[in-house]
Amino acid sequence: MFAKKHRHIVEVNIDLCFSWLSHQQRNQLIDDSFRSTGIGFVENVAKKYFQYEVIWITIFVMGMLGLLFDIALRKIITKTIPWHGKG
Repeated sequence: MFAKKHRHIVEVNIDLCFSWLSHQQRNQLIDDSFRSTGIGFVENVAKKYFQYEVIWITIFVMGMLGLLFDIALRKIITKTIPWHGKG
């Protein structure tokens, strides 16, 4: 029930703020928004109910995602900008 209500609120906000986007683009923006806030939502619920092991797991997952993102970007930069760091 909460998820449907929350999605409706997000849809209305996105429609009002990004009315020039197509319906498909707005739906993609909504989906991206929910994906990016998913782990933060889990962490906030765990904090509310004192589930510290879940909090530690979400911190670990976010750290690993940050590390993987950093490694991927370094490889992309090395491959696409060969002169980077050579000066």
